[in-house]
Amino acid sequence: MSTRAVAALLCLVSLAASAQRAGALEGKKIAVLELKVGTGAKVQSPELLSDECRGAVAQVANPEGALVITRENMLEVLKATGGKCVEGECEVETARNLGVDLFVAGSVTLLDGDLVLSLKAYETRKGALLGQRRVSAPREKTLLDLVRPMTVELVREAFKLDKDRPTSAQVQPTVQLGSFGEPGTDVAVEQGETVVVRFESEPAGASVRLDGEFLCSAAPCSKRVSAGRHEVVFEKERYAAARLSGVAAKGALIRGTLQPKFGWLAIDTDESGISVTVDGTEVGKTPVVEREVDQGTVEVAVADGCYLRTGERLAIKAGEKRTLRLAAKPRIAGLKVIAVDEQGNDLEATVRVDGKPVGEAGTTLKVPLCSREVSVTLGGREWREPLKLEEGRTTTLTARPGREKSLGRLALPGGNGRPVQLDVTEVTVAAYAACVRAGKCTEPDTGTYCNWHEDGKEQHPINCVDWLQADAYCKAQGMRLPTGAELQFAASNGGRSQYPWGDAKPDSTRARWNSSGGTAPVGTHPAGATSSGIQDLSGNVWEWTAERGEVSGGSWSSNLEENLRASSRGRYDPSNRNYFFGFRCAQ
Repeated sequence: MSTRAVAALLCLVSLAASAQRAGALEGKKIAVLELKVGTGAKVQSPELLSDECRGAVAQVANPEGALVITRENMLEVLKATGGKCVEGECEVETARNLGVDLFVAGSVTLLDGDLVLSLKAYETRKGALLGQRRVSAPREKTLLDLVRPMTVELVREAFKLDKDRPTSAQVQPTVQLGSFGEPGTDVAVEQGETVVVRFESEPAGASVRLDGEFLCSAAPCSKRVSAGRHEVVFEKERYAAARLSGVAAKGALIRGTLQPKFGWLAIDTDESGISVTVDGTEVGKTPVVEREVDQGTVEVAVADGCYLRTGERLAIKAGEKRTLRLAAKPRIAGLKVIAVDEQGNDLEATVRVDGKPVGEAGTTLKVPLCSREVSVTLGGREWREPLKLEEGRTTTLTARPGREKSLGRLALPGGNGRPVQLDVTEVTVAAYAACVRAGKCTEPDTGTYCNWHEDGKEQHPINCVDWLQADAYCKAQGMRLPTGAELQFAASNGGRSQYPWGDAKPDSTRARWNSSGGTAPVGTHPAGATSSGIQDLSGNVWEWTAERGEVSGGSWSSNLEENLRASSRGRYDPSNRNYFFGFRCAQ
């Protein structure tokens, strides 16, 4: 054989050996995405875990002709592309932005006290899952030792690499005889029928996983999936996961019902408007409607400065609804009222606190610490005094004719920064009568439910007056009618509540409403006062405002809750003298 022929033969043998040495991943680009760390999983060095995983992939894939992208290169590419993705599709979209053929992604979560590492290998173009592995360990260091062998095993299986593949030194050069040619390019075709299925959860908003893979973040949702039977998992925070086997068919609905890991608790007290706590956290004022509480033992307590701290411990089961009524015990103060006539002689009189009789004048009475007002009737006139009591101490007051006090006025922030003086109660029959006697006001109408010339109605709100009469009275006092905005500001406690007393629904202790018996004396519903002490802004009488013909706040005959809201308004003929209408003044 000639020297030239021998050289040609050796060249063919060399080319054949090179072809056998070409790796199964020749020319492929592979990315290892940064591991995600779930809530509760305390991992100090997630980058170290990601690097160990990336090193394991390089150990297996580089000899097969693949290129494993470094973290630095990934960050540069992603910054340049500006790729964005949404939950559930983020990993595949990131890999596509990187321009890789294959990628590995994973997460570290906490399960029953152990750290669980889950790795998955994907083909980028279709987003197809090629393989997955999971390993758990009690500590991060132990988990770090397990990453490399698990990753090597995953990559060999997912990328179809032969574990026992011989090294280049073991490959024997051979020459393949016979015909040869270039293979054509094929197109992958998805196998099997796909259908659109609707997924719903009770309660709504659960995430959905299909055969272990994320499907949608919040049910209800509709997704195209392969036909046939699937394992479906619905998950929602504070609920136990619902796992079921469902058949995906055209038009199918798969619905999961999740059971709560918590219960519900409603709290009430004998007197409404008392602050309460659950496990030390304030949950509002009674009545507290059904509130979610964790299953197990909970402690419910009265936490109001006007009441002694009392409470109850009870066990709540998951899914259970309980109602608890607490016995609130008011803190006690002493009150002594001495009633005398104009010459200083002692008088017999009944003492009322917040409109309720509590005993006789001249004796020391035990009254609730946070009582607001004391009153005594002297010679047909009512003496009143605001209260400011101290726990465990007795406050002594003297009630004397000629020192009768109205409830006074309170200041509100004005729109121009100046305070607005607002009557604490509606104008009474007695106060309006004084204006009539002075010749500055005209008489109201009389008749059914009208308070004018009715015995015993002196401390009821004046009613059966029109807008002009209300306006004239306030001007005679050097004041004016309040605007609707001022009344709403006061009744909503500066915009913080629906009603003067808060957000609880109206009842007979808070307002005179839903009644067929006419008005009530002013100030006899202290539980319905605002935080600043303004009374009867809801119910009793609709109040004329500065806007001609406008009224605010509902009346004794209102049977709709919305009429008592701070924002409630009505419009009537300014000349109307209905028994629903009264007023108060502002300055």
